[in-house]
Amino acid sequence: MLTKRKKGLLLAFLLIISLAWFWADKKYKSPDPPEQAVEVMEVTHTPYFLPQYIAINKGFFKEEGLLVHLNTTSREAARKALTDQRADIILCSLTESIFTLPSDKKPLPTAFAALTRLDGSFLLTRKKDSPFQWADLKEKTIIGDAPDSSAQVILEEVLRSYGLEPHRHLTIYQNIPASLRLEAFHSGTGDYLLTSETNVSTAEAGGYGYVIASIGAAGGEMPVAVYVASADYINTHRKIIQKFTNSIYKAQLWLQFHSAREAFDIVAPSFPQVDEEVLLKSIERYMALNTWPKDPLITEEPYNRFRAAAEKAGELANSASYEDAVITDFARQATETINYKPHTSKKVSR
Repeated sequence: MLTKRKKGLLLAFLLIISLAWFWADKKYKSPDPPEQAVEVMEVTHTPYFLPQYIAINKGFFKEEGLLVHLNTTSREAARKALTDQRADIILCSLTESIFTLPSDKKPLPTAFAALTRLDGSFLLTRKKDSPFQWADLKEKTIIGDAPDSSAQVILEEVLRSYGLEPHRHLTIYQNIPASLRLEAFHSGTGDYLLTSETNVSTAEAGGYGYVIASIGAAGGEMPVAVYVASADYINTHRKIIQKFTNSIYKAQLWLQFHSAREAFDIVAPSFPQVDEEVLLKSIERYMALNTWPKDPLITEEPYNRFRAAAEKAGELANSASYEDAVITDFARQATETINYKPHTSKKVSR
């Protein structure tokens, strides 16, 4: 039999051996692979891009081993950023990236994931009136968006569908800078205003603007906001593009199981300058419209509808076909391999 002294020595020996193994394992254990940096540029900072901020703030990019550096640039600078290699990926409208074939015969930038399924703009009036009819816009004035913007393209398509020819049956102001449009409307310019969140909720909170129509709902499903990369980057960084698409898909899945309030709690740090009530109202409005798709796949029919609308608006000199402008490999693989289930089991009705 072991004496107490021998038992103590044996326990001490076993403890020393265990500690030695622990520190050896810790010392020689392979470190986690470093995160791969991705430079992303967005053309505006808006709750309309909600799934992107969920992917960032919920750590979905980090789960995929990506370190996303997000910057906001102008619409005009977005495509040039790809050419200059200042951005790996841009989040923009199709009208700003891939509809017009480059004149220098360089490879066309490619859209690989859709972030939204509807346009995110609205038509505002100054006072609540009788139920809105599109015919009410005849001989009226609208503060519009830039001629080649998705909001303006889809607005004009909707107007034509109701028998109103833009710039003939009504006047559209397109010479007011984006930063001044809300104030111009507040000051009395125009009968109506075409704008998006958070301007919409700001106007409503101030009592000088009220939503009468959703341009996205009126125009129908179109892949308005998409992620785009150069052909060279996609060919040489396919794993990164796949991981990026996986992250966005996780965020889109997350939204299917969570409320606007829960989404607000996640993304509020990304909008420190926005009033909390305005931000929450913006998210609620977009969620009620089912603005975001269930997956990032860009399908052909909605793409061609948007392309046709842009052609009618006179904004396409040399448009790109779906086959030339879109790659679906990454979105399809994400939907086939990602099986993300949020911790909350109760699905939100949308």
